[in-house]
Amino acid sequence: MSMRSVLLLACTLLWSSLAVAQQVLVLRVPTIVILVAPEADIEKHKDDEGFNEFTSDFAVYANRMAEALRVHPTIQVQWSSASVVAFPGTKSKPIRRRSVGDGWGYIFYRPGRQPILIEGVAFDDHLVCTASTLYEVQVDGYVCGK
Repeated sequence: MSMRSVLLLACTLLWSSLAVAQQVLVLRVPTIVILVAPEADIEKHKDDEGFNEFTSDFAVYANRMAEALRVHPTIQVQWSSASVVAFPGTKSKPIRRRSVGDGWGYIFYRPGRQPILIEGVAFDDHLVCTASTLYEVQVDGYVCGK
């Protein structure tokens, strides 16, 4: 193997390991990011007291919100354990997952506005009403005040 091939292989391996260690989710369209810990972190804490209840409640309310917003396809809803969420072309600074509820929470993003962060478990009505206000949409089954 030539020196060039070895160098190319080393760079490729380094790049792929950095990509895994420092995943960046880039947002450019209206998006709600449901932030969760990576699988390795979940595995470490799965036997901690209250952890299963926390993750179960988190998933239930997040899924209810996602389901309620399906009627608004211009709003993307995605689950992510990315280390960083970035907003290129805006004045918004990147958000590190660990800075939001120890890695569990929500980022509501609408281009032209500052992202809204919600940490940890939140009831679906709070999540849906946050989306309703930010994206200026109505959601059947939820009453959101002004």
